[in-house]
Amino acid sequence: MRMVRGNDKLIGKSSLKNWYTYLFFFSLGVFLRGIPEAIVEKYPVGYDTTAHYVFNILNFDTIGVVEMLRQAPLFYLVAYALIQLPKVDVFNFLKIAGPILYGILCASFYFLLKRGLGWKDKTATVGTLIFTLQLVSLRLSWDMFRLELGLALMFITLSLISRGPSRSGSLIVILSVLTVLAHQMASLILFFTILWLFLRKTDARKKFFSHLIPLVPSGVLFAIILYITFFIPSPPDPRIVTIGSSKLLASYFEIEPRFLEGSYYAIARNIGMLMLFCYVLISPFIIRGFKRNEILDPMLVMLSLGSFSPLIIPFISLPAVYWRWILILIIPFSAYAACGLLKFKRLWRKRAIGVCLIFLLFFILSVGYASGALPLRGMYFSLTGKTPSPPSPSKTSYGAIESVNTYVPASLVASSTSVDNVTEVIDDCIDSLEWLDQNAPANSCLLTEERFTSWARLHTSEKIKLALYFGLTPVDKVLEEIRDYRFEHIYLIWYSNVPIEDFKEVYRHDAITIYEHKA
Repeated sequence: MRMVRGNDKLIGKSSLKNWYTYLFFFSLGVFLRGIPEAIVEKYPVGYDTTAHYVFNILNFDTIGVVEMLRQAPLFYLVAYALIQLPKVDVFNFLKIAGPILYGILCASFYFLLKRGLGWKDKTATVGTLIFTLQLVSLRLSWDMFRLELGLALMFITLSLISRGPSRSGSLIVILSVLTVLAHQMASLILFFTILWLFLRKTDARKKFFSHLIPLVPSGVLFAIILYITFFIPSPPDPRIVTIGSSKLLASYFEIEPRFLEGSYYAIARNIGMLMLFCYVLISPFIIRGFKRNEILDPMLVMLSLGSFSPLIIPFISLPAVYWRWILILIIPFSAYAACGLLKFKRLWRKRAIGVCLIFLLFFILSVGYASGALPLRGMYFSLTGKTPSPPSPSKTSYGAIESVNTYVPASLVASSTSVDNVTEVIDDCIDSLEWLDQNAPANSCLLTEERFTSWARLHTSEKIKLALYFGLTPVDKVLEEIRDYRFEHIYLIWYSNVPIEDFKEVYRHDAITIYEHKA
């Protein structure tokens, strides 16, 4: 018996019968996400991909089981296994994995709408087209590979549960465990949705309880991961100097570099501007198409709580980053937007020319964003009156428009270290770090902002301590925290031609410079 009903008729046959639809959305996702990878040579695009994934994959075999579970290891495990194959290096793997994962995410979203929500082909197709062609979805695909994998597994798991586990019990066990191993945020959405359904089934709770049995193994595993995350500290790395608050639930004003000025207005402004950028184009359809649904309701509640948590409780930060919850709101919003678009009857007249024009616009924007042809960066400088220049490591506040760019890159043709010229800047970064490794004296420390993390850990030796700190954290704050270590030589890797107070340039390789602190 189906537990979730929409306004559409229930599916009688397997939704996989329309395999060509899944293939279409998979291919569309691969095409869009493959554009920046085709443009950039040698290295993958993305922030987390170059700032964290490269090092974590290459060193996956050096950590214990507890640390593996803490990191949501499924993607790393698959990646590490594949790069052991001949002629497969970590860069090629990541360049291929990005497009494939986005294709899987788009196809699995169609599966959720078609089978999980029981919507007709037309509604599910419109919803998935909206999801696939949004800039916010492409932003997710830019570097959040683990989250994409977790969401895809979660979509399929929820869809199977909505049909009842009688014929899919074993598959639900496997998929739910993989979801937990893939990403914590996807796991939270899965279990919150299931709990919501259980609490609402007051008249059939005993029967629904039997549907939860396949989720027991994944529930136990998720509880173990939560215990590890909150109560078992990570073992110290003798080479790493930890920067930032060690408190479990510190204030957003302490740990979020964008809010260090301590202004509640800054929180509201940043969240409001990010929401506006992500959803303004589809907001009329979202509003028109909003309707209650047993699966979409808990998703919306969960994602909204995560998204607006800094506004609700600014003095307690949640482990999952609020702005990532805002990006994931595209899941229920795409579903609502599909229902809303179907209600605008005029758009469907004359062979649906109005709808075709809307999707043509979305397609042009998505291709422009993926290729770097969409002039978002130029628009930013025009609106702010600023000129293009490298960022300052001492910056402590961000304007309304500027704040959006700290969450969403101007295009997908970007890495953690640069927008455009990705390959050249990464090569400059590696060359500068190798110079430092050869020339740094004893008792040296390198201030390493998050964007340079993987490269610094891979291209410097143990003799150099690394002070790793979150992106956008002012360098003055980092210097204060390492003062008690009494390093004789403190270096900073940053962009060239940036005046930094109390630092002098000691080596430059085109776009990247090594600076030394003037004690």
